[in-house]
Amino acid sequence: MEVDYEYQTDYAKSGRSCCTKCRENIGQGTLRIGKLIQAANFDGKIPKWFHFSCFFTKNAKIQSVSEIKHFDSLRWEDQEKIREHINPSGTPDPLPKFSVKLSSPVGQCSACKSELLKERHMIVADKRDAVYYHLSCFLRRPDCPADITTLTGFKKLKKVDRDAIVMAQAQASKENLKRPNSNVADGPVVKKPKKESDVDKKKEALRLQSKRLWTMHDKLETEVSKDALIGLLEYNDQHVPAGLSNLLDAVSDAMVFGALTTCPSCKNGPLRYSNGQYKCSAMATEWAPCLYHTRDPERKPFKVPEEYFDVEFLKNYKYVKRTRLFDAEAVPLGDGGLAGPFSGDMIFIDGGSYSNGKTKEQLATELKTLGASVKDRVEGCTLALTSRAGFEQLTSRVRSRLEELRIRVVSDEILSQFPDKTVAMSASRMSDILEKYTLSKWTPLISSFPECSHAENALAGSHSGQGSVGSQLISAD
Repeated sequence: MEVDYEYQTDYAKSGRSCCTKCRENIGQGTLRIGKLIQAANFDGKIPKWFHFSCFFTKNAKIQSVSEIKHFDSLRWEDQEKIREHINPSGTPDPLPKFSVKLSSPVGQCSACKSELLKERHMIVADKRDAVYYHLSCFLRRPDCPADITTLTGFKKLKKVDRDAIVMAQAQASKENLKRPNSNVADGPVVKKPKKESDVDKKKEALRLQSKRLWTMHDKLETEVSKDALIGLLEYNDQHVPAGLSNLLDAVSDAMVFGALTTCPSCKNGPLRYSNGQYKCSAMATEWAPCLYHTRDPERKPFKVPEEYFDVEFLKNYKYVKRTRLFDAEAVPLGDGGLAGPFSGDMIFIDGGSYSNGKTKEQLATELKTLGASVKDRVEGCTLALTSRAGFEQLTSRVRSRLEELRIRVVSDEILSQFPDKTVAMSASRMSDILEKYTLSKWTPLISSFPECSHAENALAGSHSGQGSVGSQLISAD
């Protein structure tokens, strides 16, 4: 599935790109970072490039390397350089800060979805998008501090309010409504060194893998012509990409890990590597590309024909079977894997109570295993997912927006219909399931499937700019 990245990075392919900040050219082969913006003349995004030093100023807003397209394709030292600027201390990203205030009519509680004015006090999370909680709802959360008096704004409240808040936390603790913070005593402390050791081993393995790939890349760039690179790919029945940089990446991957086989789904062409996963490069039908993608493709030995034995390292090349590793932080698991019932779909989750007591995080994990990608905005979606109770509690603004966009709203109980999370469902079966779990009364923008598989239908929708009926869910609860 395609991930909606906000940033992109690579090495300048020529000296013609210009830094958006300093207006100077970015030299060929120089590390550059781009902010992806909507293109004016087509449905897609284009990068506004910056020098590395020009980009990382006090205004840089990158929260994680997972927001950066092609990050995993950089040299290891450049990956580390970017990580250091995103998180200078080398520690995990800090938890959001919270402040306590008197309730105001600014919205709903993010936990229970009822009006904030139901209680006297509210908690505000210091995030990019405003997040609010009733005091009683916040006291049930694991990120509630052990001493609530440390919250920002507590000392500014009147004494009667401060006393009420302290009493509320004490009562919540007695009733075991709040998860104890002291449960992480000796056990996790004993296991922590082992966990950190495992992380260090994985990091070292990724570093060595990056070094091996770039050593091969540099040898190919200095000793092998462009025509020979194309010849090597064609000889091994590999996808031949456009551009020297892409050719070098493709040959490096094939020589280090093995040549890729024909797509097991459509049988029409070879796979290719693209930002954390291997995708099919062929068309599934005359009008739709194949959706197949995986992180563990079948490989075959890469062979070098004798005509290229004039290059010493090609003559001495011996294939060694290896498995490509992936950094979960740079390319999250949700972005790869086999296509599922909602492969290619975009989902927005707002939080709240769901069927069987599921949390927002649990629902997000389940949706990702079905092939979906979790998103943070409504526009461009074709389905809404919420609980039956949540649908009745939708604000008039959200309900009007859903009806205006003619977005079908379905119950989250629909997820129980997908026990096999890696199998695409037939169009007719998917339509029946959607009808059964639909909560909205308005006519959806797309109300039926053509006679094709759900995966193919998703492609048809993406070609038309609307998305598939079974795709791009929103949780409005």
